[in-house]
Amino acid sequence: MFDALKKIASNILQRREVKTHQARMYNGAKVNRLTQDWVYSQLSANEEIRRGVKLLRDRSRDLERNNDHIRRYLQMVESNVIGRGVKLKVKAKDSNGTIDKMASDYLEASFLKWANFADASGIMRWLDLQRLIVRTVARDGGCLIRLLRGGQYKDGIGLDVLEIDYLDENFFLRLDNGNRVIMSVEIDDHCKPVAYWLWQGNPADAASGVGFFTGQRIRVPASEIIHVYRAERPQQVRGVPWCSSAIQTLHMLEGYQEAELVAARTASCKMGFYKIPPGEDFTPDAEGSQGPLSDASPGTFERLPTGWDFVQYDPQHPGANFDKFVKSILRSAAGGLNVAYNNFANDLDGVSYSSIRSGTLEERENWMVVQDWFINSFCSPLYSAWLESALLTQSVKLPFAKLEKFRADTWTGRRWPWVDPLNDVQTREKELQLGITSKSQMVSEQGKDFAEVQAQIAADRAIETANQPADAQGLVVTSTGDTAMSVEDTAMNGAQVTAAIELVKEIVFGNIPRETGVMMLAQFFKIDQSDADKMIGAAGSSLKKQAPIDASANGKGP
Repeated sequence: MFDALKKIASNILQRREVKTHQARMYNGAKVNRLTQDWVYSQLSANEEIRRGVKLLRDRSRDLERNNDHIRRYLQMVESNVIGRGVKLKVKAKDSNGTIDKMASDYLEASFLKWANFADASGIMRWLDLQRLIVRTVARDGGCLIRLLRGGQYKDGIGLDVLEIDYLDENFFLRLDNGNRVIMSVEIDDHCKPVAYWLWQGNPADAASGVGFFTGQRIRVPASEIIHVYRAERPQQVRGVPWCSSAIQTLHMLEGYQEAELVAARTASCKMGFYKIPPGEDFTPDAEGSQGPLSDASPGTFERLPTGWDFVQYDPQHPGANFDKFVKSILRSAAGGLNVAYNNFANDLDGVSYSSIRSGTLEERENWMVVQDWFINSFCSPLYSAWLESALLTQSVKLPFAKLEKFRADTWTGRRWPWVDPLNDVQTREKELQLGITSKSQMVSEQGKDFAEVQAQIAADRAIETANQPADAQGLVVTSTGDTAMSVEDTAMNGAQVTAAIELVKEIVFGNIPRETGVMMLAQFFKIDQSDADKMIGAAGSSLKKQAPIDASANGKGP
């Protein structure tokens, strides 16, 4: 008796201890009848990717071919991340901190000229490459750009864009030097990529025999590969399709919509069946008739045999809640893809101004995050590789010794017009008055360069001044109505106008002090200094006098 009571007390005490322990746990970590069906993984990022990435990639490609929503998403990625192109701006600075404009402009023009012919296949231009790469990464989870070096390529370097299939996700190896190969990516002790073990040819071509797949691998140093993918966990060496969390949802929705569409088409036919009276069998006629089956025609009525009845088949599809259900599923998918539902589903029904503004602004912030990733993962590494090759081969006539000076690339992605232009401009104007923003910041948010905008404004002003209509007294009337220079004194030919514009640009960029520029305009074009001052306007007024320009400004190189 005593032993039985002792056992019961012990069980009660154990249950209390379990309850006390679980009470101190996170609710999400409790194991009970409500969480018994929660299946989770305790694998590393790379092992999880190895087990599922090929199937995810294949399904993502299938959805791209056949699913309207995934095609829409990939088009959104292209148009919002790339748009009309991620643009390069070089801001190489001299030792005194001033921008070396001539060298910077030279590098920008040289890179763009090379990039338009960098594709080794000769098919794609620079903008096409950007769009293809970001779409490939979004769909497949990664993309490989192999850098080809040699005299046969412009500036000594070319590009070969490869699908991620060239990396075998099941290839693992431990090397004698301590490096590890994980899913065909060779890494050191700090998980830094050292080399890539590529298939010789695309393995997807093996079945058809039309490609160059040999079943052999080649080891390519990491310095010759730009591997573009988005990492979501530390030490992750491969990426997954961006639509991974929405693949099953969108596939199921596609099947549901197809079933509803077929049912609606069937319902529109308004079919029916003949019901034979009990105890009566149908006897086919001599010609083998299958029964009194009829095709429905407008305005046609037929007689039925005595005792027969007609039962109409009239399915009601789509259901009354079809639209709400599809919207609910698409909202869930849009959340997984991190895009606004209204843009993803092309649905602006019932949207208010405040809600669409809030959703649009948040989505744009996300696209700019993706732009930053694309610049850091592809654009900057590509510019750095090109710069080294162009300076070494001297296809760009600048000294290699100043490589770090010229490695001052900045990139600007697509920017969007204001949601409410009038109110947004008024808000920006108020912020400018309060001193909580600047003109350069406002221009930068529009994807433009402030110095270039100033130069364009000053150039436009110079052209307008040179071509002002004369009044009855032979004087030029400015846009403000003020009397300015005489036509005889300000008439310029095309070459003079061009020279004046270039001179104004130099003033804006700070290469020539404003006072010196005014004197040069007055002397070169035979006008008063006050008139030259009017021609320049406010350009360069906020710039201080610069130190002497180095040798790069006179064409001798930095």
